Amino acid sequence: MARIAWQFRSLVQCELWPNECVDLALLLLYDLAMALLRGLFWLALFIFFTFCFIVLFEYGTHDFSNGFQKEFARVKEFVMQAAKPEKPKK
Repeated sequence: MARIAWQFRSLVQCELWPNECVDLALLLLYDLAMALLRGLFWLALFIFFTFCFIVLFEYGTHDFSNGFQKEFARVKEFVMQAAKPEKPKK
């Protein structure tokens, strides 16, 4: 049984299905966009679970929902304060 050698394809695959030509640049752009989306999803998930761990560590299981609301308000206030431009001193 003979081994099949590696076959290098052209940038545009039109040999098998001429009506469905796939441009490699478009395919790479799609892969890059999906990788970015997946990375942003994992980052958001990491931040959410880190926030939940901090609330659980600070307030415990008996007061988790109230602690979540308090910490969320604290983080929201911090972000709003950081986004506000600082007034110049006279």
